[in-house]
Amino acid sequence: MSVCGAKLWWLVMAILFSSGLELNGDAVIMYPQDRSAVRQTVLNIVLSVDAAGFERISALNTRTGLKSCLPATEKSAEMGNYPHLSVTLEPGENVIEISIERSGMEAGEFRLDVYRTESASYSASLIPVYKVVEFHGEEVSQLCTQCHQLEPPASDTLPSTISQSTCHPCHKRVVSGEYIHGPNAKFQCLTCHRPTASGFEIAAVGDTLCFLCHLEERPKF
Repeated sequence: MSVCGAKLWWLVMAILFSSGLELNGDAVIMYPQDRSAVRQTVLNIVLSVDAAGFERISALNTRTGLKSCLPATEKSAEMGNYPHLSVTLEPGENVIEISIERSGMEAGEFRLDVYRTESASYSASLIPVYKVVEFHGEEVSQLCTQCHQLEPPASDTLPSTISQSTCHPCHKRVVSGEYIHGPNAKFQCLTCHRPTASGFEIAAVGDTLCFLCHLEERPKF
């Protein structure tokens, strides 16, 4: 390896470790960092791994016993070398065990400690051993913008089709429930969410959010 090549290699390693990304073999956890504090109920775990290099990736929340699996046969082409899968979090501390299988054998294993808070506002002083992370904040967004558009245009208020929504590629599961809120079904996400410097905040709290659209229902409550 040349001197320049060696310097470049160490620079890449320094960037990865300074970002808190975990390395294990040829796989990298892109999001979240270990000991992250998040607000979302469903955590999307994003890895960087050779698309041809795994048969199955699984994530187990040891607190709930719920396991999510991603067989290579179900990995969509749009994921490329960045497979991702979702895990439901309980309020408080969660321990996530991630394993990668190749040729029927475990080839890599990760552990993530993640704290889920139910509070709309929280600070590191409340959970000092965890780093507060906003998924759509600037730090995480830098990992995603190479492949994803994260800033919704004005047309996202009323997308012509759900596939035209900026949010659709990553949030398809919002239409998988038994009951689907009207704006969700049409991916009119900006009806309830407002872009801010730290991500997408709910436009209002509690019933006030509902009454932004359903003002005629207010007298009944």
